[in-house]
Order: sequence, then C-alpha cells, then structure tokens
Amino acid sequence: MIGLALGRARRWLFLTGARWQVAVLFFGAVVAAFLAVSDGTAAANRAPLYYLFGSLIAGNITLITVVVSINQLVLSRDFGSPRELQTEIRETIAFHQAATGESAVPLDPAEFLRESVRQLGTDADALPLDQLDDPERATAVRTLRDRLTRHAVIVIERLAASDDRLLAVVSSVLSVRYLESIHEIRSLRASADDDLPPTVDRALARLAVELEYLDIARYYFISMVLQQELSRLSRVLVYAGLPAIVLAAGTLVHLAQLEPDAALSFGSTVLVAGALLSGIVPIVLLGSYVLRISTIARYVSITPFDAP
Repeated sequence: MIGLALGRARRWLFLTGARWQVAVLFFGAVVAAFLAVSDGTAAANRAPLYYLFGSLIAGNITLITVVVSINQLVLSRDFGSPRELQTEIRETIAFHQAATGESAVPLDPAEFLRESVRQLGTDADALPLDQLDDPERATAVRTLRDRLTRHAVIVIERLAASDDRLLAVVSSVLSVRYLESIHEIRSLRASADDDLPPTVDRALARLAVELEYLDIARYYFISMVLQQELSRLSRVLVYAGLPAIVLAAGTLVHLAQLEPDAALSFGSTVLVAGALLSGIVPIVLLGSYVLRISTIARYVSITPFDAP
C-alpha cells in the first residue's frame, strides 16, 4: 500500500501534477530551508545581500535568454513552405485513416488513440488460435494475444478516466514498449519456417503494422507534448523572471542608499525578503517543468534499438 502511494506521488511529481503545484511545493521547501538556516545576521551585515541579489539578477537574465532560445526551437518546427505543409497534412490524414481503419478521421488525440487501441485489441482477440497445431507456438501466440487485449483495456480505461488532455493521452502510453511486441511477432513468424497457417500469419502481420502505427503515434504525441511544455515554460519564465529582475534591481538600489551601519527597518526587511522570494520563483518554475520534460524525453527515441 505504501509502495503504491509512493508510486502515485512520484508519478504526480514527475508527470501528471500541475506544474504550478509542483513549483509551490519546491518553493515551500526552499523557504523552509531558508528559515531553518537564517539567524537574522543579514540585518546587521548587508554585504552578503549584494552578492545574493547580483546572482539572482544575473541568473534570471540568463533564464530570459533561455526563453529566447526555447522559442526559436519551438518555432523552427512550425516553419515550412506551402507544399511541405500540404504534404504533411495529407500524410497525417492518411496515417490517421490507416491507423484507425476508418474513413472519418478522429482529430482529437484521445479519440484517435482510443480507436487505434480498440482496433488493436479487437484484432488481437480475433487471432485464430484453433488453427495452430504446435502447442508451444499456440501458447506463445495466446500469451501475445492476452497481453495486447489487456493493454487495450487498460489504455481505454485510462483515457476514459482522464480529461482528454494531450498530456493524459501521452501518460497512458508513455512507458509502453510496443517495439517488444513487434519483435515478438516477427520472431514468431520467422521461427515458423512458413508453417504458420495463412490466416494466422496474416493476422500477426496486421498486428505488427498496427503496433507500428501506435508507436509512431506515441512518438508524435510525445513530441507534441514536449513542444507545448517548452512553450509554456518560456511563457512562465518571462512572467516570473522580468518582475524578479526589476524587484531585485530596485532592492539593490534601495540598499545602496542606506547608511552603511544603519540597521534595516521593518519596511526594508520586508522588501529584501520579498525580492529574495520573487527571485527564487523562476528557478522553482524551471525545476518543476524540467522534471516533466526530462521524464517525457526519456521515451522520445523511436529506433530499432529500444533502450530500457
């Protein structure tokens, strides 16, 4: 029970949780650590504050620079000539139709994945096991059938329980290793030495193609999520970084106007604390988004060598 709770908490932290909630959690941890080590000496010795605010200003300016680079990366994926865009649209529609077996193309990612997985489960369940005379081969095909039908049921249930966001679609198949099933089907067909009944061979070949379509769709949805997450990250860094830079710079100017040996007043202390906290906000936001982006990016590879 504890392990299940920890797994859900880890999944929420790294993938499904709203990034602002994760950022608030990080922010609270930073504030608690700051309060634990703070002894109030900064009010008497302001020299460390100058270094700290200078570092925060430089760091947040660097984050703004990162925003520009991120936007260039995101925009570079969307540029193309009219002919390239037309080809991409036509190929996408053709892929939708081939993957779902329907003439009416489901444009919603959740609906597309639901139909594709449902078709996979239906075809897997229809495998003609009664035509297999070899008990060992029949057991292998039955195991494959049961795993694919169970996978279809699980994914459909996850999609039904989600709000159909693209992230929910990706999280339902993020760690699925379709390439293993494709390799298993190819091994079954290759080891049969043309002894498989034609109907079984055609059914397995169709399953392999459907699994390839699902792996392509999975990769494409992952790339879409990464693009959206990078766009959101660039936006929130601008929203949080610019005020933090202005407030930190203003606080530095305010501290420079005070007498060197003068104690900080209550108002000055509040200003310093607020500037410090606002300077941390962009950093914790960056950390919360990087957790999700790096988690998803682990599964972005679609090569013949499927790393675990």
